[in-house]
Amino acid sequence: MCRGIHLISNDQWNSNELVTLFRDIHPYIHFIHIREKQKSPLTVFRMIERIIEEGVPADKIIINDRADLALVSGTKGVHLGERSLPVEAVKQSFPEFMIGRSVHDLNGARKGVHSQADYIVYGHVFPTMSKSGLKAKGIDALKEIVQAVSIPVIPVGGIKPDHIEQISRTGAAGLAVMSGIFDASHPLKASRDYFEAYQTFFERRDDDEADD
Repeated sequence: MCRGIHLISNDQWNSNELVTLFRDIHPYIHFIHIREKQKSPLTVFRMIERIIEEGVPADKIIINDRADLALVSGTKGVHLGERSLPVEAVKQSFPEFMIGRSVHDLNGARKGVHSQADYIVYGHVFPTMSKSGLKAKGIDALKEIVQAVSIPVIPVGGIKPDHIEQISRTGAAGLAVMSGIFDASHPLKASRDYFEAYQTFFERRDDDEADD
């Protein structure tokens, strides 16, 4: 399943820093997205090997764009953008992979469902420096997306621990974080803060739904 906290790397840390960070914080993060466009495929592959050697479960690791890296590293999770390979093509070649797709509107979300994506990442929901100049979608738009599609929706963009309660009320399957952890003065503490908020609101929501 793809539910939980997704951490997306920001392509600004070196391999040693990422290996150490992921080793330390993976107990508080459900999925780690390797999004390192400036590193060579060999560098990313060696880094993934080290991450797994440090105790991060392979099934927590999702590779952006590179199905080949997911295959040879044994991670079997791939995330595709709107200009990446078609989800259908990757799914046909690797039916065992968990494949996500980034979307930015309702039409894209519906295409994600039609393409057989296992989940979609939708954003940006809140204002974020990485998308400066672009208007945030907002929590109501997120709720509309969640209600319109039949697969899990993971919101992204400017999400802080204080936002997690309202995100949980939309029916979203989790949340994705980048700057909230990578730009934090204490990334490990930030990871714990996200995890505690997730436990408080998402797991309580899921328990309540199970009781109904």
